[in-house]
Formats: sequence, C-alpha cells, structure tokens
Amino acid sequence: MKQEKGLVKKFMKHCKHNKMLEILKNNKIILNSKIYILKQLSAKELLFFKKEHIKDISLITSKTVIHRNDKELLLLFEDLINNKNNCLLGIFTNEKELIGRISFYNYNERNYSVELGYFLSDSYQGVGIMTQIIKYIIDKLFSSDGFNKIYCQTASFNDKSCDLLKKCGFSQEGLLREHHKYNGVLFDDYLFSILKKEWVNNVQINT
Repeated sequence: MKQEKGLVKKFMKHCKHNKMLEILKNNKIILNSKIYILKQLSAKELLFFKKEHIKDISLITSKTVIHRNDKELLLLFEDLINNKNNCLLGIFTNEKELIGRISFYNYNERNYSVELGYFLSDSYQGVGIMTQIIKYIIDKLFSSDGFNKIYCQTASFNDKSCDLLKKCGFSQEGLLREHHKYNGVLFDDYLFSILKKEWVNNVQINT
C-alpha cells in the first residue's frame, strides 16, 4: 500500500511539473464528425502499441536498435514517462481504441525547444488524422508560454513523414548525411522545424 501511494505521489508530482502534459492531456479533437482523444500513455499501453503496430523499429529511428524483453521495455517506458522533459500521448478513438502516438522529448527550458515524434496505425493513415492532430498540438503549444521551436528528425526515404511535416508548416533546416541505415543501405536523415513566429504568421495569413 505504501509503495502504491508513493507511485501515485510521484506521478502527481510529474504531472504538476510537466508543462506539455498539462497543456495537452485529455484534449478532444473532432475530425470529420469523429472524436479523437489525447491521453497520457502508461508503460503497459506503450508496450501494447509497440507490439501491435511498430513492426520495424529501424524504419522510424536512426539510433542503435536494442532488443529488449517486455520487462526491460516496461522499465524503459516508465523512465521516459517520469522524465518531466518528455510527454508521451496516445491518440484514442471515442471507442477507446489506441490508434497512434504523439511524443515530445528533450524539452529545453533554455531555448524553449522540444523534439516531436509520431506514429499512426496503418489502418488510420491517409485520411489526414495525423496532420490535423499535429496542427492542433502546435497551436496549443505555441499559444502557451515556454515554447518557441518544435523540431523533428525523419529519414529521407520516409516520404509520408516528410510530406506530413511540410503540410504542418515545418521547414527542412538540416541534413544528416548517411545517418540512417535501413535494409543495409545508409540514407540521409532530414531535420525539420517550425518556429512560433512562423506558425503565428501563417495563422494570420490564413484567417
């Protein structure tokens, strides 16, 4: 019982100081008459999503792939969740089906930047869900104090991801040459970012 109270207290402390989580948790987004809900993911939900939907991790990261068992993954996910500079959100349908992830890592209080990651179940791709959700999230963060830049790293061969970021207003700001090994070939990685002033100017132009 004491251990459970300690975990609850630790979680509440995390929520209190996690600015991104406070802004984004439990937001409801209506797209084409369908409701999608952003909610913080638990370690078990992260593990479930990885096993069900992310079949090839080397496709979405250039980092060294470490093969972990379920217990090791749960500990890793707990560490990520408990880091106040991260925010790991699930995209749920109104029927409580987990269909995607939105992740923020390495929030920098000095330059007000944060790294974005995302993944959507194959069966929900191609209809604009992720584009609209990312635009919604960008607007929420840039409407709050403490956020000036959102950046993302993606593989040059991942055309869907590059197109998604461009649709959301991101600009390519850098190139990591031969940085991403996939199927035995070294590809470049692209660095994309969007600044608060760019988002605000774009909103003003389109209103």
